[in-house]
Amino acid sequence: MKHRYLLFALFFTIFCSLFIINCTTGPGQQTLRVMTFNIHHGEGTDSVYEIERIARFIREHQAELIGCQEVDNGYSERSRYEDQPQILKDELNFQIFYGPNIGENYGNLILSKYPVLDAENVALPNPEEKEPRGIIIASININNVTISFLNTHLSAYSSKNRALQIQRIREIIVDLSHPIILVGDFNTRPSRQLQPLLEEGMLYSTREVLKLEEGIDDILVSEKFRNSVLEGKLIPNKISDHPAYWIDIDIRKSIE
Repeated sequence: MKHRYLLFALFFTIFCSLFIINCTTGPGQQTLRVMTFNIHHGEGTDSVYEIERIARFIREHQAELIGCQEVDNGYSERSRYEDQPQILKDELNFQIFYGPNIGENYGNLILSKYPVLDAENVALPNPEEKEPRGIIIASININNVTISFLNTHLSAYSSKNRALQIQRIREIIVDLSHPIILVGDFNTRPSRQLQPLLEEGMLYSTREVLKLEEGIDDILVSEKFRNSVLEGKLIPNKISDHPAYWIDIDIRKSIE
């Protein structure tokens, strides 16, 4: 009798778990959680440096595809000369692609639960010779759906640089054939210098789609993803000087 009860309890638990998952994702849905997070080289507003806090934060919020900015790799004492991309990879057991823009030591990072089919780091225009910036362009296979995932960090101190960087990104996007997700710290807002990326329905700000207050940390999506954005959240925190921002996208709906 005891074994029969335990067996019943096990089956009941499994049934309830499947029911909850089905209610959460909905019939036919395949939800992908995407995050953008400027990690400020792992140092928080509390002046504590600990890159492992970033990994715990990402895990806590169940992000599956992440674009991080301001990532160090043996940069200086400020981050203990640590290899942050490798630490995050090991902590999360994700695939990574690092795109350094200052030597090999500082730049952007993609973290992916799913296979990275190919990726490259492209330098962006810097006519005023400010801090070098770049954009990672990657193809990600999400259960046999291929998407283009881009991660960038635009110039903070030069409006001219930003304008030219945005123009270069526009040229890159035109040549992409898969649905696009572009994440980043843009150092400008959709109502300002980002307009060239939003004109004629090229991309859409998900903060605008979700009726969230606009900001410099955003996730832009192409038309195929526009109506697939389910929800999103800005997350203030003390482990960086930027909020993290995540969205859930129904990948299957985007290819129907």
